[in-house]
Amino acid sequence: MANYKDLEDGLAKGVYDGKYDPYHLPNQVYFFNARKLVRGLYKGFGKNLHKIKYNDPDYKLLESLRENLYMFSGAKTFQQTMQMSEALTEGDKVLPFNEFKDRVSQINELFNETYLATEYNTAIASAQNASSWQRFEREKKILPLLRYSTVEKACEICTPLDGLTLPVGDPKWDTVAPENHFNCRCLLEQYEEGEIEPTDSELADEIFKESTGNMDDMFKNNSGKSGEVFNKEHGYFSIPRQYKEFAKDNFGLPIPELNGDN
Repeated sequence: MANYKDLEDGLAKGVYDGKYDPYHLPNQVYFFNARKLVRGLYKGFGKNLHKIKYNDPDYKLLESLRENLYMFSGAKTFQQTMQMSEALTEGDKVLPFNEFKDRVSQINELFNETYLATEYNTAIASAQNASSWQRFEREKKILPLLRYSTVEKACEICTPLDGLTLPVGDPKWDTVAPENHFNCRCLLEQYEEGEIEPTDSELADEIFKESTGNMDDMFKNNSGKSGEVFNKEHGYFSIPRQYKEFAKDNFGLPIPELNGDN
């Protein structure tokens, strides 16, 4: 796999020469991010689309998660390209190429290394949780209850949720099923009826309100139900009005056939 540093010369020159701008996005950046994230998705899910039959319920979910990551990567590429385009000038003057290239290097490192590392871990965790949710749904007649369990030292978002026990079908799980922040390691445990007591409804409401009050909207998501790793509340999807129409078709960037993930 190419290193993010391999992208820099082509990106800097492309933006400087007018080849790339917010309406003409660099495919190589898009695929660099998307393929990395999809690999994380398959790693977390424990299998890829090549190994699942089309009529298997896992196929539809995994297909949706994969598409979400390509759409996310399209929005990410747009945001990165817009920042690079804005870095081209200072005031009303175009920067010398070498100075501009240094700026591109910093932007590239931020988007394609620092951010991407966290996003990759998020893709793995979301896929693990989505796979677990499929199992919860399959087994809910025998194991109808879920309990939220924190791991190690929990944050202010997850601490109130520790021990929250509700039926699999409770709508609160649409919002507070892990992960609930970046690098969240909490999980849901499944139990038989009578094996554990459900949380009182009033207390559950209080817990839910306290936790979600501290939670970023982008994490108010259950990947196993929504088919999304990153929902529309993520900052990459905040698109300036003049680009909204362009954004509707993934910024003109292709979502490849399955063999395009390699």
